[in-house]
Amino acid sequence: MSSREKMPTDYKALEPAERIIVALDCGREQAHALAAQLEGEVGWLKVGMTLFYREGPQIVQLFKERGFKVFVDLKLHDIPHQIQGAAQSVVECGADMFSIHASGGAAMMEAACAGGEAGYAALPPEQKGDKPLSVGITVLTSTDANTLASIGVEQSTQDQVKRLALLAQNAGLSGVVASPQEAAMLREVLGPEALIVTPGVRPAGAELGDQHRVATPAAALAAGASHLVIGRPITEAENPSEALHKIISEIKEGTL
Repeated sequence: MSSREKMPTDYKALEPAERIIVALDCGREQAHALAAQLEGEVGWLKVGMTLFYREGPQIVQLFKERGFKVFVDLKLHDIPHQIQGAAQSVVECGADMFSIHASGGAAMMEAACAGGEAGYAALPPEQKGDKPLSVGITVLTSTDANTLASIGVEQSTQDQVKRLALLAQNAGLSGVVASPQEAAMLREVLGPEALIVTPGVRPAGAELGDQHRVATPAAALAAGASHLVIGRPITEAENPSEALHKIISEIKEGTL
């Protein structure tokens, strides 16, 4: 969407539950069970490739019917023509936010914005809420300097994130996805209105899994993140609702 069409700039005014995006990277039964447990307790769910490819667009509508906003995280990356159509389809299926790989370049991201606009225009009036948000993937949180070097990226991780974030902003995206470790730099570079969505968020004491560039929820928000993507620390907990509330408490204790 246009860079002028963003969420409220005072992210700190939002309740922590409105800034957490629970990642449902699992199968249908577990996803529905988690949605039932978290309904009314968190604002966002993330539908990634695992769930979307298995269940299709209808899973998005099922979550929206429960009152969630849905981040459809397919990390679109293809030629501009394909991306324009894909972005339109994703928005028409109900996405409140969708992701594009910023490394695909400006023309591809501009095509995603155009597709998103077309998808929103095609929605029936009763389904039109806020215009969906578009975020550019910078450098995956599972990627480190060695991985970048192996694919020919010679600059530092932070410099690569900065380069791609500015490219995304100039292409008209609502914001970016980056690790918490780049959040402070990105907030300074992109300004107060940009979405900065941070995966790789782990509560104190949680296992890192396949993540390399991580931070606690409170630290990520203090650094400038607008939203946190949190998956396994909630979804693999014995009591997901309890785990969510523990994270919310940690945020309230650690941020202004």
